[in-house]
Amino acid sequence: MSPAEYRTRLSREGARLADLVPDGTLPDGYPLPVSPTWALSVRRADELRPSGVAGPVMHVLSLLDGTGVPGELLATPALSALAPHPSEAAARDEVHDAVHNLRRLSLLSVDTTATAPRAAPDSGAGPVGALAGKAIRIHSLTQHATRDLLDPPERRAAAGSAAQALVEGWRAPQLPARLDRALRANAFALAGHAQDELLTPVPHPVLYRMGHSLGDSGQASAALRHFRRLREVVDARFAPDDEISLDTRGHLAWWQAKAGDPAGAARAYASLYADQDRLYPSDHPSLLQTRQSAAVWQGAAGDPHAAVTELKYLYELRISLGRAADRDTISNRNHLANFLSASGDHAGALALHEAAWREAEARLGPDHPDALRARSAAMHHRGELGDVASALAALRDLLEVQQIDDPEGLDTFATRARIADWTGREGDPAQAVALLGSLLVDRLRVIGPEHPHTLGTRMDLARWRTAAGEPARAATELTELLADEEELLGLDHPALPVTRAALADALEKIRHR
Repeated sequence: MSPAEYRTRLSREGARLADLVPDGTLPDGYPLPVSPTWALSVRRADELRPSGVAGPVMHVLSLLDGTGVPGELLATPALSALAPHPSEAAARDEVHDAVHNLRRLSLLSVDTTATAPRAAPDSGAGPVGALAGKAIRIHSLTQHATRDLLDPPERRAAAGSAAQALVEGWRAPQLPARLDRALRANAFALAGHAQDELLTPVPHPVLYRMGHSLGDSGQASAALRHFRRLREVVDARFAPDDEISLDTRGHLAWWQAKAGDPAGAARAYASLYADQDRLYPSDHPSLLQTRQSAAVWQGAAGDPHAAVTELKYLYELRISLGRAADRDTISNRNHLANFLSASGDHAGALALHEAAWREAEARLGPDHPDALRARSAAMHHRGELGDVASALAALRDLLEVQQIDDPEGLDTFATRARIADWTGREGDPAQAVALLGSLLVDRLRVIGPEHPHTLGTRMDLARWRTAAGEPARAATELTELLADEEELLGLDHPALPVTRAALADALEKIRHR
């Protein structure tokens, strides 16, 4: 059998190793089937101190991505619970020791070349910290053999522990992009091996979190496909008015908007609101949040005045209900400020964002990243009212902190893009071109050429080239960008009219030179 044919047979869904090896035995006449052969090693590891931990750990690892399970996952409470010790810190140590017992018996390897992340799901001291930033690798054959021997209760327990550990891993503060990618890869591996277990009795939150991770990484269309498939599965298992069905529709509508269809998303949220309105009381948080989302995407689709009317009503309602400090109310205020600005009321937007800034400063201190973000949002409106220097100063102060904390993070790149834009608007388009050129290099390297933010940077760069006196080069870049956007985003994406308008402006400048 060729290696390619063997790999195809090995990866066939539902295939057991006994069906993949001639006579269910190893080569050279070895008498035992493959799965029991590996089971001997797992059993031996399970007998080593700490007794009884290596087996459950191996069960979980067999359902994850064998090319790299992030070591941080071993520090989560869900996997620490695999050890029976009543102390969580001691349980983490025992899980760590079990991993190395499995390594000693050649059931897995630990990649020690990676660097430690800036943040981990658990900051506790102890041996588990040595695995942070490392990758646990397991041969797919070993994983397959382990899965073959799991009985239904063991499989359900392992899938539940793995799913919960992934959710807990995603809760890490300031999650590094490396860890986010690893968690996502492991979540999709888990879903491939244990879909039924993750859907019974109700969908596990990891099925939603992995979709949002996919979209947040720039793959909005892939996230939309993920949630469409998830909705099909949910609709087949739950009634239309079940809370799970309604919540899934909300997740799907969100990525419909982010994938370039804000008008369709607004309609989807409006339909969802109509159904929730039949079932929930008028002040139910989910009902108000769905109405807010419908308003936001209606505004994004080109009707900011309607968005302002709805968001103002919802904001006043939330205040009257005593929910001024709620996260949803704060979100409502921010969206209201943004659409006031889009409607031309920069003074009204400034008042709302300045209030948010002062609250963040009082709660977190003036140098906290969240307070700096709030200040930046407020100063944006001062810039729109003519105080460009204040807008740039706030953004530069925010960038200084972001460059230390996460120099290649999406938020850091976004701040750099805003600085470039305000630099151009202040009257220095050539410097805006220089800033955007550097940003484009970094975005291409970190998030790739197909990410919407990368495409947006190309458009902004060409637009400021036109303003800086290079319309011919800008027209060439915009023509290439338009072709790429049509291929990557689709002909109906709202980015295309913006690019066409920038191209028309560049061509007009060429004609009048």
